Amino acid sequence: MGSTDNPSRAGGTVASVRITEQDVVTVDVRGEITSETAGDLARALEAAAVRPARTIELDLTEVSHLSLEGAALLAEFAQRCRAEARNLRVHGSPVVRHKLGLTGLSGLVPTSD
Repeated sequence: MGSTDNPSRAGGTVASVRITEQDVVTVDVRGEITSETAGDLARALEAAAVRPARTIELDLTEVSHLSLEGAALLAEFAQRCRAEARNLRVHGSPVVRHKLGLTGLSGLVPTSD
């Protein structure tokens, strides 16, 4: 529908940023988010954050593993979005929702499926 930034790929994780509609940027992530691939997620989140969109949507429905580093990145990004008065919509896989619940971060990063 809109433009897409080049996806970053490492260790089975693919993250891409695209403009899905006016004022909405979507970050699609699939695969494993590990301590080795958390940098890919951080770069994708930063690429979304520099866009002027009021809403950032994270599609994590195809994430098969979420490390503590990845969960922490999501929590930090959620706080940043709140501080910048942006809407954050997170669509998480069962693995993502479970890990955020286990770590107590589900209140900071509310997800839907």
